Amino acid sequence: MKSYKPKSQLPEHLEFFKRILIRISLSLFIAVTIAYAVKFFFFFPYTITNEFMAPSFKKGSKVYISHLFSKDKLLIGDVILVKVNSDSSVLLARVVGRKGDRISIKNKKLFRNGNQISETNFVLFTDKRSPFSGSFSKRDNLDEVLVKEKSYFLLADNRDEGIDSRELGLISQDSILGKVLF
Repeated sequence: MKSYKPKSQLPEHLEFFKRILIRISLSLFIAVTIAYAVKFFFFFPYTITNEFMAPSFKKGSKVYISHLFSKDKLLIGDVILVKVNSDSSVLLARVVGRKGDRISIKNKKLFRNGNQISETNFVLFTDKRSPFSGSFSKRDNLDEVLVKEKSYFLLADNRDEGIDSRELGLISQDSILGKVLF
C-alpha cells in the first residue's frame, strides 16, 4: 500500500524558496527579539546631556547602563545613573562614599575618613578662582558628612559645574537606576 502525500500546489523550485523564506523570517524574528531583550532588560543606552562628568564622559557621548547589579555592593569609583526627583530628572555621578564613610571637602580636595583622596585621573575643575568659603558655597568646602546605611555620596567629575551630593545630599539606593558598564 502506498502512503498518500498531498502534493504542493507550487512547483518544486518555488517550494524550496518558500522553505528558505520561512527559515530566514523565523531567524530574523528570533534575532530581533533577543536584541530587544538584551537592550531593554539587561542594559540600555544613555546619551550624556551635559558636561557634569567631563572629562570622563563628554556631552553627546553614549554610555550603556545595566540594571543587573547589586545596589548595596557598589564600589568607590563606580559611575551610576540616579533619579534625582519626582519629575524624572536623572543624574550621572561617581560613587565616592559608601555606608559608614565620612566625607568632607576642603579647598576643593576630597577627604574620605580623614584621608585625602587623589583624583587627578578623572576630576576636572573649570573654575580657576580660588576655593569659595564654606559660608558661600558647599561646592569647595563641605563639612564632614557621615554616609548612612543604604545611601551613597556621589560627586560629578566636573566639580565646578556638576550637580551631586554637595547640593542634593546623600543618594538613597532606591533612586539608583543603573550602573555604567561602558
